[in-house]
Amino acid sequence: MDSQSIKTSTNAPTATQGIDAAKKIVGRKPSIATDTLGLLLATLVTAASVQDTTTGTHLLTHLATAHPTVAKAWVDGGYRTTLIEEAPPSASTSKSSTAPLPPKDSPPAEWHRG
Repeated sequence: MDSQSIKTSTNAPTATQGIDAAKKIVGRKPSIATDTLGLLLATLVTAASVQDTTTGTHLLTHLATAHPTVAKAWVDGGYRTTLIEEAPPSASTSKSSTAPLPPKDSPPAEWHRG
């Protein structure tokens, strides 16, 4: 599960957009849930001002209803503990690490000179 703030046109109705204060973007925020192959399972579009924990809770509930066989969801740090605590009983959630994985062909860290 993840979301991204997207700028909207100046012609978009004001009621359908908001300000993402962290990214300084006026627009909308689509939130998506995909399977491990990247196939779209659920989506929710809100104003950019809506927090990830709020949309994540609704998206996870929709995902559990529409796809009851989904047993685990990976989320990033933007969803915080609130989403994990409010997850439907049928779902398990895990926060992903924010540390990037090293490239497969990179030498071990002790080989690098600093």
